[in-house]
Amino acid sequence: MSIEEYLDILTGQLRCRKAREPVRRELLWHIQDQKEAFLAEGMEEKDAAEAAVREMGDPVEVGGALDRIHRPKMAWKLIGLIGILSIAGFMIQFFLRMHFLGEGADGSSGKQIVYLLLGFAVMAGVCFLDYSWFGSHARLLSAILLLGSFLGRKYLGANVNGSQKWIFLGGVSIDISLLLLLLVPLYGAILYSYRGEGYRAVAKGILWMAPGLFIVWHCPSVYAMMVLFFSYLIVLTAAIHRGWFQIRRRTVLWSLWGAVCLFPVIQGALILGRGGYQAERLMAVLSMDGGSNYQLDVVRRLLAGSHWIGAGSFVQTETAGLFAENLLGEYILTFVISYYGILAGLFLIGLILLLLVRLYHVSAKQKNQLGSMMGIGCVSVLMLQVIVYLLGNTGVFLMGTYCPFLTYGGSGIVVDFCLFGLVLSIYRYENVLAPDKVIRKKTSHVC
Repeated sequence: MSIEEYLDILTGQLRCRKAREPVRRELLWHIQDQKEAFLAEGMEEKDAAEAAVREMGDPVEVGGALDRIHRPKMAWKLIGLIGILSIAGFMIQFFLRMHFLGEGADGSSGKQIVYLLLGFAVMAGVCFLDYSWFGSHARLLSAILLLGSFLGRKYLGANVNGSQKWIFLGGVSIDISLLLLLLVPLYGAILYSYRGEGYRAVAKGILWMAPGLFIVWHCPSVYAMMVLFFSYLIVLTAAIHRGWFQIRRRTVLWSLWGAVCLFPVIQGALILGRGGYQAERLMAVLSMDGGSNYQLDVVRRLLAGSHWIGAGSFVQTETAGLFAENLLGEYILTFVISYYGILAGLFLIGLILLLLVRLYHVSAKQKNQLGSMMGIGCVSVLMLQVIVYLLGNTGVFLMGTYCPFLTYGGSGIVVDFCLFGLVLSIYRYENVLAPDKVIRKKTSHVC
């Protein structure tokens, strides 16, 4: 039996068509290696090929065994945890709104159910798509997302409370600053296409950050700017650390993060030196005593009066009630701690962190580097959202107040569930797509 005939029969046993070509390629490499070994022993070309094929075993039996391995699978535990957190988040928001806002909260709850259903539909759709398709079309998809956001903001945007991050399509409003966070996993795929290149790859990677950051900066949204920027940096750092590029890794990483740490210090010093309104705003943001920031002050008072179990002292005051009427949706975790108790808040945030750890584990263990990097991009966005949210809801630092499962709104839910779906797709096709070939360094002095 010839090599081609053997591989045709074997791969014909695989029910997943996407797995056939990677398996065929991998087995061909193995047969060729075995053939070379027989040739080295003095066998003729034809005899060596036939012997290498016989070494592989019966093609039907081997194909059946590989079929049980190389097929899509579902991360049911992750899906279940996402479902539990979605229901828990909705119920918490509902009961807190009913307590502080009264019967008028029913309309928001109905919309939130629609948003969650839409989010699950998006997650399912992305999960069943092959993530490598997104990777192979990363540049085109990024360009469409950037151009659509730019034109949408210009022609369909509206100024809402001084921000121009919203576009309106009929009766649907879309937050561009959150939508652009989908660029991060695509960014990982773009870096993947530069594997094996030198310093030019790093330069191109930095340039790819600029368009999304430019649009978010002009929205403006400091929160989305920080999440997008540091997510980009995490993905670029991971790519450099894994040796994708022919560069001096340590030198580049130290230079990159040194510039990142130094820039805000210099910028802040210049703003404070000029004085005026911007300096006052910066001082208010950086204020650690809370006296010049109403939101931080109330959050700290709510937390200071909290008990381990049950409602705290300050949450029952008129000040807390007024604060809830205006900002309950942004400080759900704060009110969970102050109304239900510290243990309830720790349990809730612990479940969210458990989900993120599991998502990271799925991404980091992938042998396929494209899937691994796109997954790390997804987790970076989600983790930074949670970190920034925790800083605001614990009264440490106020920059933004969006968190998966705990914040009301359709744009954030759709974006986050799209990220969930992408990681689930990476898990689903883990045994279908082949691992990557190792990038060989061109020079021995690269470290």
